[in-house]
Amino acid sequence: MSLPAKVNKENFRLLDLSSDEESEDLQLEIIPNRKKKITRKERNRTVPPKEPNVGSEVQCALKWAVRGTLLLWLLMLTWICAALYDQVSIMKLDIAKGM
Repeated sequence: MSLPAKVNKENFRLLDLSSDEESEDLQLEIIPNRKKKITRKERNRTVPPKEPNVGSEVQCALKWAVRGTLLLWLLMLTWICAALYDQVSIMKLDIAKGM
């Protein structure tokens, strides 16, 4: 019953648009309205308890150990460079006094 009414409305709209002078360039295509099929995925409502992933914990600990080691190396190198700079500046003063 709703199908002929819908067709009549579409025909009326097409006739109405075709009567306009500006609509000569307009190309109309009738695309039927289709309903999309909606599918639902079934989910398991019971969540199994998570087991601790030992591999990822060990990997995280190793990353932190590497970061800590790098930080210690940088601090040691900074200290060595500061000590060497101090010694070089003392040597420059001694050389300047000798001349």
